[in-house]
Amino acid sequence: MTQPAFQIGNLGEIAVRCRDLAAMTAFYRDILRLEPLGDHAGSIRFFRLATGYHGHTQVLALFAHDARHEGQPLPLPSAGEASSLHHIALGIAAHDQLAAQCWLSAQGYPAQYQAFPWIGWRGLFTVDPDGNTVELVAHVGKAEPVTTAELTAALPGILAAPKTDAPIASLCLRPDYGKRLFPARITMTRSGGITGERWATAPWLKLPDGRPDPRIQVSILPLRMLELVWRDRVNTPHPGDPIIAHLDCSLANLPTGSLIQTGTAVLRVSDQFNAACAKWKVRYGADARAFIDAPGHPDLRLRGVLCSVEQDGEVTLTDRLQVLSRN
Repeated sequence: MTQPAFQIGNLGEIAVRCRDLAAMTAFYRDILRLEPLGDHAGSIRFFRLATGYHGHTQVLALFAHDARHEGQPLPLPSAGEASSLHHIALGIAAHDQLAAQCWLSAQGYPAQYQAFPWIGWRGLFTVDPDGNTVELVAHVGKAEPVTTAELTAALPGILAAPKTDAPIASLCLRPDYGKRLFPARITMTRSGGITGERWATAPWLKLPDGRPDPRIQVSILPLRMLELVWRDRVNTPHPGDPIIAHLDCSLANLPTGSLIQTGTAVLRVSDQFNAACAKWKVRYGADARAFIDAPGHPDLRLRGVLCSVEQDGEVTLTDRLQVLSRN
């Protein structure tokens, strides 16, 4: 067959005919944070996806369902399983998927993971206001448990996390065993710990008189450590730490007694070492468990820090952790 004198460069745009243009615009602009391209006040909205090919910006285009037939009655377009559009996939970095999942959930758009091990991709799926499936897809490589060699190679990056002013990737509640909720905000009190958490009713550490030990009210897990160990997000649960943050949790950075501003709440770093439990080994592998307390590692606090609530308050996904003092 004769070869044509042209070559397709890439996907130029995805154009979606919308049942509700205003709601769809708000979703892709405010929830997925796509950048509007141009100022279209009528029946079309463009959003920048990438630089594109030979000067043509790669875009997502939203059209009102009657954009080309103003004044003529047209049926609303089909969406979801009734549509010929299977789904829209947008690329995302693997280390951003957790933050995206928690953000979407907090905004009322539950998201679920699906793995594609044959090609090394992991998708995070939700549904837009019109009912179209939207995937945030990332290349993640193999899904086998992390190895000691991989953890060792990544250790400098874990320890290079911010010393303070740390962004929060996720907030999590464990109302019961095996249950995970990802709210937009959590409330913490000195007397009750985290509202909706099981510390007050089923703590894993108690005082001699049987009351819950306040030193374990809140746990903070370093984001980079979570990214390394939590590979199978379809069959393996989130570890359940209430706060995942890009923070250096080492003893050198957060000595016992350090105070951390957490939204309007204040946490005090406790002296209780957070050793990975048996469930950590079952979920993330033997190497992930052994790495936590390997020689020289306990002071790095790779499983994060345990804290008591020093000041009642509330923390949201958009807050940042600020170290107030290092005692």
